[in-house]
Amino acid sequence: MCKIRNFTIHKSCNIFISEFQERRKKILDILKKFRESMNLTQSEFAKNIGVSVSFYIKIELGTRKPSREFISKLKAKYPEFDVNKFF
Repeated sequence: MCKIRNFTIHKSCNIFISEFQERRKKILDILKKFRESMNLTQSEFAKNIGVSVSFYIKIELGTRKPSREFISKLKAKYPEFDVNKFF
């Protein structure tokens, strides 16, 4: 049984969570590298997209999940970025 809310996690669920976290980290690394490839700070990138700097930093650090609105704004400003990686 795998109950994430109650933190009752069996080994098989632990593997799943671990794989999910690793995949999410890779996606966020891709986002960070994309930003850095344009020589933009987190603040500049956030302003270009139209989101708050604190929200963007939390996304890049992995403490917040990218919202649909964030993904839409990212795609609108940077159509070359493959937002399908978020799904």
